Amino acid sequence: MQGQSKSARKCFSAAREAMAADPSGSDKILAAQLTLALQEKAALYEIEERGGKIVLDGRLDDWKKVKPLSFSGPDEILFGRFDWLGEADLSAEIYLTRSKESLLLAGRIIDATAIEGRDGRRDQVNFYFDLRASALSPFSREADAGRGCFTATVNAPTANMTKASVALSQAAPFQIASSTTDSGYVFELLLPLTWFGMYEPRKKDDFGLGIEIIDIDSDLVDAPITGMGFLRPRTSHLADPQPRLYGIGRFK
Repeated sequence: MQGQSKSARKCFSAAREAMAADPSGSDKILAAQLTLALQEKAALYEIEERGGKIVLDGRLDDWKKVKPLSFSGPDEILFGRFDWLGEADLSAEIYLTRSKESLLLAGRIIDATAIEGRDGRRDQVNFYFDLRASALSPFSREADAGRGCFTATVNAPTANMTKASVALSQAAPFQIASSTTDSGYVFELLLPLTWFGMYEPRKKDDFGLGIEIIDIDSDLVDAPITGMGFLRPRTSHLADPQPRLYGIGRFK
């Protein structure tokens, strides 16, 4: 009990610090902290080894046995809540699986308008990984990203760029496939596990996993931006990642 009490105190202390830094999102920050502290299922995504038979073709027919993370309601909104018009405006199913050599990421995004802003911003999906030893427990996580943290960004197809594109925080070979639908877009991304180098996670090890779906509904420079995510990887589209509030990923 003593160890649990110390962990609880650290959790609530971190929650108070985060609330002071971002009072507008304090309710969601506290909810994320409690979800992590209590090891609730909502904070955990287990990545199973089902990627060996998946063909990257811009369709998700091969992903039926992979359990998705679903984003469809106001509870998943990170920022821009009052600009969100409902599931048809922005919602998503995100999938992660792996093979012996690769990590595979996929998404079915419902987005009423796929936009590339005048300032270069685009609708996108961001995947954040914190594979440092400190990420093994929510109570020992570091506040800032650093060596051992990785980001993969999938930029949505648009009228000018008809296929999804990828940006990685560290260079690596990858494969990407995408397609547009009447209501949004679909993507599949394959990354070699060697991308993580010495930080490659082992089976049953926990690590920080953040996911963020970004929606821009206008090409105006000051257009409102909505973000959905798992759990709360950033407080705004301009903020730095905050690994303390990533969800928990686990290679099963």
